[in-house]
Amino acid sequence: MLVAAAFVLVCFTNLPTVLLSFVGVAMAALYPFMKRYTHLPQGGAGAGFLVEHPMAFMA
Repeated sequence: MLVAAAFVLVCFTNLPTVLLSFVGVAMAALYPFMKRYTHLPQGGAGAGFLVEHPMAFMA
């Protein structure tokens, strides 16, 4: 439900921001696998949080 609510909010922005939001969702979905299969899950979480900076700039 939270992903759907966030997608509704991002739909009010421009197309590049909407497309970059899919990258952010994919990186957030990969985080549990980073915890299981790598020794640096913080890198995956950090990369997921870094997606919001270009999104804010483009919006």
